[in-house]
Amino acid sequence: MKVGDKIIYKGESFWDLTKGNIYVVIETTESDVVVIDDKKEPNRVDNLHYSAIEVGAKKETKTPEHYDNSKGSLYQFAEQHKLNSYEFDIIKRVIRCRKKGEFLSDLNKTKNVIDIYIKEQTK
Repeated sequence: MKVGDKIIYKGESFWDLTKGNIYVVIETTESDVVVIDDKKEPNRVDNLHYSAIEVGAKKETKTPEHYDNSKGSLYQFAEQHKLNSYEFDIIKRVIRCRKKGEFLSDLNKTKNVIDIYIKEQTK
């Protein structure tokens, strides 16, 4: 364990440390480490109450189905067609509304974005 490594606090929530939170090591000794706690202050954690995190390890996240880019990215499409942020947001919502399962809600949000876009363009 060295300064800059990250740990997961596995003890019970105590003082200003929360079980399951990740903390950065700022000092080490043979029996404990010092981390910056939830209140942004140094706090000692003995080696029985933390697990080291592999440096560079990433949490695995599940990508929602409506973010599927297997047939090309909406971001790539927007770049190719030089869309501004309003145009991109409108197209993105229309394309994803059926996939996401919130058809009416997404279309109503799209109408709101269109209204804002029109209003800002006519100032």
